[in-house]
Amino acid sequence: MPRSQIKRRRSPRNDLDVLLFDILSSIAAILVSTGYGYSRVNSLIKMAFVRAANSANFKSEARLSIARIAALTGLTRTDVSRIARQQDSEAAVVGKPTNRITRVASAWANNKKYSQSGRGPRDLEFAGPGTTFSALVKQFSGDIPPKAMLTEMIRLGLVRKNGRGRLTLIRSDVVQSRRTTDALKAAIPLITFLARASTAQADSELTSRSDKIELRFSSLPQVFAAMRELHGRHNAFVAALEELGGGDRDRKRYAISVSVAVAATNPRVSPSRRKSSSITGRPRIGK
Repeated sequence: MPRSQIKRRRSPRNDLDVLLFDILSSIAAILVSTGYGYSRVNSLIKMAFVRAANSANFKSEARLSIARIAALTGLTRTDVSRIARQQDSEAAVVGKPTNRITRVASAWANNKKYSQSGRGPRDLEFAGPGTTFSALVKQFSGDIPPKAMLTEMIRLGLVRKNGRGRLTLIRSDVVQSRRTTDALKAAIPLITFLARASTAQADSELTSRSDKIELRFSSLPQVFAAMRELHGRHNAFVAALEELGGGDRDRKRYAISVSVAVAATNPRVSPSRRKSSSITGRPRIGK
């Protein structure tokens, strides 16, 4: 192929990078908001790549070796060997701090210098001589400035200032919100479906479509009625799809797989009504 043609042709890998970046950016937005750090995600990604390589069907009878898995995933053979030895991949990261914020909080709660036996973590001055919050951050967070660390720990509900202006540790680990876990749970079935469809050996195209719609209502009773209507329409749509391929399945040669998902946020006051209206209930819907 002429060199000029190679330069003009767009690489599919570049398209994949753009799409993957969009997906990871959305996931990162969910995790960052709740203090889930990169280092823990990085450990899980390594485990996921090794598991995917072991589960892949390459139409070969040969067992995947450590070296071959390393070649497929880009991991080192040392990483692959360590992960392969672990019986329970999920247990490998249990107990590890999710980021440097929880590393500092854990040290504050458990290190004898910053915590009193039987009385819990000490209340600390922000800065000054002796045992202070600034000294704690310098020892356990690396290059993160104490002021930036304090701002994030307060935002995540780990630290507060007491009446004397000293800093009090409320808890040593970030509590993951139900909204975060619900968002990831909602995404798993669709991502799993798409992963299986895209890696299938059958010579078939994958089609998909998604639409985002905003519905507005005048009152909470209308919201609850709409919630019931959404669930009803979802069930009816699924039933109608099943009828398309009904009948004697054993005598039908071709099959397609369909994934149907409905997700909705909690009701909120629109910007134009926010100053004069309030909502006390927080119903949630989603599937």
